[in-house]
Amino acid sequence: MRRIAILGAGVVAVATMGQASPPAGDLRSTQVFSKDAPAGFSPADLTRPSWQERADALRAQVLTAQGLVPMLPRTVLHAQVYGKVDRGDFTMEKVVFQSLPGHYVTGNLYRPKSVGAGAGKNP
Repeated sequence: MRRIAILGAGVVAVATMGQASPPAGDLRSTQVFSKDAPAGFSPADLTRPSWQERADALRAQVLTAQGLVPMLPRTVLHAQVYGKVDRGDFTMEKVVFQSLPGHYVTGNLYRPKSVGAGAGKNP
C-alpha cells in the first residue's frame, strides 16, 4: 500500500512540473477567441480587396495545415463501376477510384431512374 502512495505522489509531482506560466508576450492567456470572431478579423472594415486578401491567407493556411503545400500533382482517377443494384425508383452503383496512386476511394452512387420535367422531384 505504501508503494502505491509513493508512486501516486511521484506521478503528481511529475505532472505539475511541466505546468509553467506562459511567456510575457503570449496573448493566448489574455485574449479569448471564438468561432464568431476569430483572431485578426474585424467585420467592420470589410471591403472586397481586404476580403480577397484574407481569403487568400486563409486558403494558404488551410492548405499548409493539411500538408498540401506544395500541392500534389493531379493524377488519373481510374474510376470504375463494379456493381449496379436496381432499387425500383433509383439505381445504386458501387464505384471505386484512385485519389492518389495506390490509394483507393470507394462509395455508392445513387441515380434516379426518371430524370426530367415530368419526373417529379429529384434530389
